[in-house]
Amino acid sequence: MSSHPDSNNLKMRLRACYLKATPGRIALLAVFDRAKKPITVAELINQLGAAINRATLYRNIEHLRVFGILNKINLGDKEQYYELASLAHHHHLTCRVCDKITDVEACNIPVHDQNLLQKSGFAEINYHSLEFFGICEKCSQGEGY
Repeated sequence: MSSHPDSNNLKMRLRACYLKATPGRIALLAVFDRAKKPITVAELINQLGAAINRATLYRNIEHLRVFGILNKINLGDKEQYYELASLAHHHHLTCRVCDKITDVEACNIPVHDQNLLQKSGFAEINYHSLEFFGICEKCSQGEGY
């Protein structure tokens, strides 16, 4: 794998979490770095091809999630989606017809709200996830799938 500024940045991300910067992990993070939306394991396999075996891929995804490099996202279907955790805080809006995914930037939910902590019995809340589902403009006009 060639070493260019992007791969050096990816190596630094891994090493900051005390993870080895293996070629498979760098290739995996490079796919997420280029992604414009959350992606599934099937999409990763399609993009990586023979660069990484399936068991190693699942193991690496879990390591990257545990170390806070990837976020797991549930978009209402059976597949799990993943995206880089370093992205600015946002939520997702998914079309139920064509599966188009759009980022929703606005979030007015205070995760450090003391009332929420007291009522829940939790000591802290680290993050939250909120997903929206609907029908995009194209599908509502019959232009979707």
